[in-house]
Amino acid sequence: MEKSVESLKQELEQMFDEMLRQIKLFKKKTYSPAFLRAYDSYRELFSGVSSCCADMGGEALTEFAEIIPEYAFQKIQKFSKRDQEKYALNFNLAMVVYVVPLFIHTRDPLCEKLAEMMVEKWNQKKVTKMEIGMSDYEKISSGFKRSWFSFFRH
Repeated sequence: MEKSVESLKQELEQMFDEMLRQIKLFKKKTYSPAFLRAYDSYRELFSGVSSCCADMGGEALTEFAEIIPEYAFQKIQKFSKRDQEKYALNFNLAMVVYVVPLFIHTRDPLCEKLAEMMVEKWNQKKVTKMEIGMSDYEKISSGFKRSWFSFFRH
């Protein structure tokens, strides 16, 4: 049974909230297991979003790409200006190390396009004062394996 756009929207919002809670696991020993658990638990959601986009076309992609940026924008606006600055890093980290890489990890062309559009919408919406970029699980997890000295060598 296919899920409705509204239920998928709610699940995407819940996923963002859950990824905010996962920020504390963004460490060398805990990131990979946390990411892979999240991927397994949201695999059905990604499949549902992809099916919905395939059925409804380009406008569905745009609609889905706006869900998390809009939700995050509304959520951060509820904080005081001082708290917004405090939480901005966590919001950006949740997107860059979990949400976007989760969509890319599906290897589904529609989900990959959606991740790209989501980043664009996030930056256009100015959810935080900082812009975000595309990232994938492999690059992030391999970054933990390198020593800090490798970033300065050439």
